[in-house]
Amino acid sequence: MDTTSNFINHDFQIVILTNQLSDSILLEIHRFIQNNYFNKKKIELVCVNNDNNIESFKQNISSIDLFNIKYVLENKYSIDLYFKSWLLNNDHENEHLQLYLPPIEKTEYIDHSWHMIRCDLQEILIDPHHQVNHDRFFIYTEPSRISTLTENSSSSLSLAIYQLKALNFIKQTNYCISMIFGMPLLVISSSCHKYDIESIENNEIAFDTLTEYLRQNELMLICRLNDCSSSLLIMNSSFSGHFVLSVASERSLILRSIASSELLLPLPNLTRQIIKHEQKQNDENLFKSLSNMNIEDEEYNPLYYEARKSKITLNTNLI
Repeated sequence: MDTTSNFINHDFQIVILTNQLSDSILLEIHRFIQNNYFNKKKIELVCVNNDNNIESFKQNISSIDLFNIKYVLENKYSIDLYFKSWLLNNDHENEHLQLYLPPIEKTEYIDHSWHMIRCDLQEILIDPHHQVNHDRFFIYTEPSRISTLTENSSSSLSLAIYQLKALNFIKQTNYCISMIFGMPLLVISSSCHKYDIESIENNEIAFDTLTEYLRQNELMLICRLNDCSSSLLIMNSSFSGHFVLSVASERSLILRSIASSELLLPLPNLTRQIIKHEQKQNDENLFKSLSNMNIEDEEYNPLYYEARKSKITLNTNLI
């Protein structure tokens, strides 16, 4: 049982994590409920596995509306996600995002005729930069400065050579785009001049073979950053990020960082709605405006979208 108090708001939080709702725990719960010194709005009962005692508890407890009952499966993934949910901040005074959609008669600047949708944002992944050895989750193409232990204690710029260990394939349709993060990198067959022509040609054949195999079978390759350290202790304690290779063209691949278990955060409970409707309703005016918006015939082309001279300028008087 974990209890925390906030003396300013007079809030009292109780989190009970149990795999068996015993009589002693029930007695403790009743004691807290009957104690008028506590604010009883924040009592969370977390049950590992679906215990049959929960149903009898619901029937016998008089203040069941004061409880937030959660069920957690008895495995490390489910329990891990529950504790990670404590990292999420759902208590905020203002919305995070205001999305403005143009009316049927579009104006150059955002004004009160535009449709505005307020949204809250939630992180899907833990920022890798907050992790120990965060550089192990990325691949850098710029030289970094390293120090050499010499008499002059000099330092020089060095470009790291990364080793990616192939793990398995996944179908192109079997991955979630929200699990991808970081800067995408184009991967082509190396033409490094320190290797002879025969080695370069053989390497190019191997690269083209991999690219063609991925393209024909509509696959992507999951890889893990290999730790070149000779120390077994360091290898076991350090992080190594995961990456996905996908086809960019007939002669190139795209390399992107992909989330691992340590970075994953739980998703919000989307079934909880502040306003519930018996039947889903649509905003007819907004629906007409959306139907009037232009649909590009071609794929997204960044050349048509310049960050430095956007015509969509937010009028700060609307906020």
